[in-house]
Amino acid sequence: MQDAQAVRAEVARLQAAAIQAQQAGKEDETGKLWARVLEHDASHGLALISLGKRAFRHGDLERAQLAFERLVAAHPGHTQGWINLALTHQGRKDVAAEQSAIDNALKTDPTDLVALILRANLLERQGQRHKAASVYGAVASVAPPLAALEPGLQGAVSHALQF
Repeated sequence: MQDAQAVRAEVARLQAAAIQAQQAGKEDETGKLWARVLEHDASHGLALISLGKRAFRHGDLERAQLAFERLVAAHPGHTQGWINLALTHQGRKDVAAEQSAIDNALKTDPTDLVALILRANLLERQGQRHKAASVYGAVASVAPPLAALEPGLQGAVSHALQF
């Protein structure tokens, strides 16, 4: 019991240090701290998503995929994990795996704006314009006003509204 408490305390300490390092822009230190968290808790969601995103930003799609796969295996209801996995598969040009990850994201949250955009975009890329139009309609119905969106989502939602 005491050992478990000590591990939880160490994980909490490392997590706080990783977040602080990330906020200070110390990317290498952040990565090392998250890796140490995983030594104590192999399914730590924040560590896995942080390391996966870091690998993705650096173009290491294989490492990103592994991190996101571990994340969703441990936390199958983690919508953002599925979305990140779908984007990683998209980058690796694995359409079947991308579609599977999008499907899983939408199983966890059928109204997730980004997951709907990814599905519509995939259908459009596959030439399934009628199905894409239907999903873009769902995007339009769940999206807040364009001015309320992050700049990165404004173009995708604008495309959905015009499709």
